[in-house]
Amino acid sequence: MKKMLLATLFATCLTMPALPGCTPNIDEPEFDNYVMLPDGDLPKYTEYGFNTAGAKITTANKHGTFDQIWTLSAYGYGTAGARISKTESGTVRFSMSGYKMPYSAAELSFEFQAEISDSLAGLQALVNQNFSLQQRTLLTEFQPNGENLAERLNITSASLRFTRSRIIYTNSGERRGVSLSGTFELAGTFIENGENANMTVSSGRFDILFRNSYGVDNIEFSNAL
Repeated sequence: MKKMLLATLFATCLTMPALPGCTPNIDEPEFDNYVMLPDGDLPKYTEYGFNTAGAKITTANKHGTFDQIWTLSAYGYGTAGARISKTESGTVRFSMSGYKMPYSAAELSFEFQAEISDSLAGLQALVNQNFSLQQRTLLTEFQPNGENLAERLNITSASLRFTRSRIIYTNSGERRGVSLSGTFELAGTFIENGENANMTVSSGRFDILFRNSYGVDNIEFSNAL
């Protein structure tokens, strides 16, 4: 109930003229970040470290078109729905674990060339960077667990953009982490029951609060609590 109330109050603030104490200023300790989504809803684009991500998945074949919603999985203590890591080849890997309705696990991952430091604040270097498969600056994988689609899916186009980063504070004024927000999309083809099918992932957006970093040789950042 508290989380739903806070989300409602925050949404109200966004629709009202700027008033003292209502504007969600990241630099003020009064800011907090709670949000709850009903199952099957695509989260709206936000830039405040709400730990949400989602996209619309459309599968089409000669029998018709089927739409699903993918959203970032809920996480608990010690688990993470999103990770950014440096690979041995020197690239950066950004992965998000979630579910496509009705509750079929699916993971999206992106790999690209970028320079980031070993600190959380170093993630802000990704802001305003754009990557795409068409420009050969992005490798993309879509892995729905429980299916062999990951092996059969031929991704033909993909894009990823990091649009905003913020340092997020708790109500007590302590730094909670560093957020990264952005958008993504992809398209691909596969064979299903001997027939050609198309898949598109559209309206993709993410707003992740990275809290932790791990490793010495291989640095990884996550949104685990």
